[in-house]
Amino acid sequence: MELGKGPVEVVASGFLVPFPAQPLAVELAAVATVLGLSGLCCVLAVLAAVLAAARIKAVAMPRA
Repeated sequence: MELGKGPVEVVASGFLVPFPAQPLAVELAAVATVLGLSGLCCVLAVLAAVLAAARIKAVAMPRA
């Protein structure tokens, strides 16, 4: 342990020091963002297609 620092300060200083893995963390965050947004877009596209198909079916086949 460093002199004059408590255990919490030593651990916190370890997280605050820039290290070579930081660019990797930024890239992983970007990939996670893209995957999350594309997944959300896919869900919305499927939902829109299903709702449109249900509406077309209801209009095309009126009840007698």
